[in-house]
Amino acid sequence: MNQPTWNRMILNGYWTVVWLYLLAALLGLVFAIVQSPWWVGFYLYHRMLIPTAVLIGIVGALEIAFRTVKSPRLDIWFILTATAIAFTVVFYNPNLHGMYAMFALSTLTSIMYFDRKRALLSCLLSIGALLVLQASPEHQASMTVYEIIAMIAMLIGAYLLGVGIILRGDQLRNQLKKAMESERDLLVDNIMYDTITKLDALTSLYNHKTFHEYLDSLLKLDLTSLRLQVALIDIDNFKMINDTYGHWVGDIVLKRIALMIREHLTPNDFVARYGGEEFAVILTDAEFDTSWATLDRIRELIAAEKFEELGDHTVTVSIGLVQREPGLCKEDLFKTADARLYEAKRTGKNRVVGTLHES
Repeated sequence: MNQPTWNRMILNGYWTVVWLYLLAALLGLVFAIVQSPWWVGFYLYHRMLIPTAVLIGIVGALEIAFRTVKSPRLDIWFILTATAIAFTVVFYNPNLHGMYAMFALSTLTSIMYFDRKRALLSCLLSIGALLVLQASPEHQASMTVYEIIAMIAMLIGAYLLGVGIILRGDQLRNQLKKAMESERDLLVDNIMYDTITKLDALTSLYNHKTFHEYLDSLLKLDLTSLRLQVALIDIDNFKMINDTYGHWVGDIVLKRIALMIREHLTPNDFVARYGGEEFAVILTDAEFDTSWATLDRIRELIAAEKFEELGDHTVTVSIGLVQREPGLCKEDLFKTADARLYEAKRTGKNRVVGTLHES
């Protein structure tokens, strides 16, 4: 809740009460001049100037506090000010019984804070102020015991109504909170589902399906503004690793090599676990020779990496690389890349096969 904004609105409401009182007093003064000229002096001072000055002083003090004091307890001063405004208006107008309804202003203010303790405080302050007024002979003469009891009952009723509003507000707030939590959980579930469907669980690389979706989207772009190469990377002798050291070691090798490939590609490139021990890479926005050099550097780094789980032995990879040329569809890309990967395997492994104009 943006409490300073609401406090500003409440304070503006208090100033409105002050100016409305002054306006009503001015109208009363005009009536007094016309109907009872002898009463004008008393009315001018005791019904208009003095009460208006007191009201301006009360609300002005709160205005200064609002602008200078940064305290979370300032709401209590707003409730006290509402009670002081009501007390001042009623005190200077003892014969206007309708003015006693001003004491409900404190309860109305407390409702703005959605706090039952504040509402109870406002009710007790209003009843206390009402009883203090009875010490004045003018107020004693203007109200019967029945009227006092009725006014107290009205203030208690206003308090109970305020509590009902606060409880209803709490209920709506809880419902909104639950709805937001449900929406958040749904969003998390969607993100998790999206992650599960797009990523490979073992290596955290993109999976086969996501790779093809991304490649399809790239192939729809204008080739004049996009250079694109596709590479297939296969771990050499991976079956022997699984058979000799176990599949759990094979998984470690897969994750380590996946990390090395991803770390040495640029942000413009895309890598996925294509299946088994095979990875697929899309390189964009680079010349063919640059992409070839990048892949050869990755091959060298992998070949130099010693795996403790393999008794400090090394692992090598073979790579087939192809560049997208006009008229070359996705199937042709994969057919050519796969053929070059097979050639790398057949001619000794641990190498990159692919030239720009090779068919």
